[in-house]
Amino acid sequence: MVESELGNSSDGSKPVCAKGDILVQVPTFVVQSCQAILKGVHTEGLFRKAGSACRQREIKRQLERKEGFKSSHDVIDLANILKQFLRELPDPLIPYQLHDVLLKYVKLAFIIFVEPIK
Repeated sequence: MVESELGNSSDGSKPVCAKGDILVQVPTFVVQSCQAILKGVHTEGLFRKAGSACRQREIKRQLERKEGFKSSHDVIDLANILKQFLRELPDPLIPYQLHDVLLKYVKLAFIIFVEPIK
């Protein structure tokens, strides 16, 4: 199935092809926030700074009203809203059974790609 054939679902999520015919539903808000964050990826303290709680509440209200993002939103506020969303997921984004495999891969990748540069 092709993504364009599926369109957006009624819950506001957007289908994204993960691999082959496997499709996962990604909330439109996540896609939009990631796109906005990529534009401001060089912002100092992007995922470290807290931003404005007041602005973040307003952005959340806009999202609840399905108004989407505005280009004027601060990228740090968007990053914080995304972090909060990911923290509040009922199940982790990366399943627990994959944690050890992922950590081994990261260590191996570090040995292969980073250490030779030293």
